[in-house]
Amino acid sequence: MFNPFFTLLKAVFSIVV
Repeated sequence: MFNPFFTLLKAVFSIVV
């Protein structure tokens, strides 16, 4: 199960961090 929402959230988190 790999939802696009999770990927987007992780990407945002990565950018923030």
